[in-house]
Amino acid sequence: MRSRWQPGQTRRQTLAGHPLVRHGLPVVCGILLLIGCPAIAEPAPAEQEPAPTEQKPAPTEQKPDPPSSPGADATVPPAPAAPEGATASAAGPAPAAPAVADLAAEARAATELARGRRAGEVVKLRVGEREVLALWRPRTSAPARGSVVLLHGERSTVDDPAIVGALRQDLPTHGFASLALMLPVPAGGAAPAGSAAWQPDVAARLSAAVAWLEERNAPVRALVGHGAGAAFVKRILEEPGAQPEGLEAVVLIDSEAGMRESEAVWSGPLALPVLDIVGNGAGTEALLRSEERRSSAMRTGGAEYRSVRIPGVINDWYPARGRLVAAVRGFLLRFTTPEVLVAP
Repeated sequence: MRSRWQPGQTRRQTLAGHPLVRHGLPVVCGILLLIGCPAIAEPAPAEQEPAPTEQKPAPTEQKPDPPSSPGADATVPPAPAAPEGATASAAGPAPAAPAVADLAAEARAATELARGRRAGEVVKLRVGEREVLALWRPRTSAPARGSVVLLHGERSTVDDPAIVGALRQDLPTHGFASLALMLPVPAGGAAPAGSAAWQPDVAARLSAAVAWLEERNAPVRALVGHGAGAAFVKRILEEPGAQPEGLEAVVLIDSEAGMRESEAVWSGPLALPVLDIVGNGAGTEALLRSEERRSSAMRTGGAEYRSVRIPGVINDWYPARGRLVAAVRGFLLRFTTPEVLVAP
């Protein structure tokens, strides 16, 4: 029902009694209160705010920033455990490989070398329970100067035309009988040729050769070694009592091939004259070791020591075999004594 204004009433009194004023005003005031107080108007978000705060540390724990460089505060992970056997290796050097011979390979090589030889050239020396091949050449000129035993290198043979073969054929024409002695063939995984592990085997072979030569009135006057054979000859010269009786001279050719670094120098005064031959193009290390042997021979003194470098030799001695043979022959002629025949 529409309110009417009566005389004597003010407009405020009339509005106060209006229904919209009586019922709508409280609603409007409530809305204004809600707008002016966000803590009351939005209670739900206020209660949900702590949830993100509790979840923030999770990514920090899962993906920590690594330190840029290890320092006092940096955590260094422990080193991985050493594999089995590492402790034993660090404690000392591995044991030396044994001297195991490939007897089948040596027998095959001996059969091949003996094929087609003239009568009396092939000698089979008895060494323990085995037979060892050697090639013999008696002297063909006078005066007699005894015998020369030749020891070949690792990749060489008793009839190598560049070194041992050339020497064993030339020396008999100058009064020397020659005997080229076959050395053991190492089996797979065994000690390398020329190493000290093979010295007892080589000493036994040399002893059999010396006995065979003495039976033929051709005593050993010189030892010539090439490569691994030279390493054996050097040890024989340095070991007291190991030299054959009546030995007068020693020749080493490319001896670096069979020696350890510690064997590059002489351990004491030379007991016999030594000719040390190396190719001038053998490589820096070989030449340095040759110089070390020469210097040590000068320091220790003893018998005469000659160091000879033959030019033009890198790996193949065949082109220089003439100069090699001449150098060895001249040295042996000077330092061995010819036999003197006494008239009856």
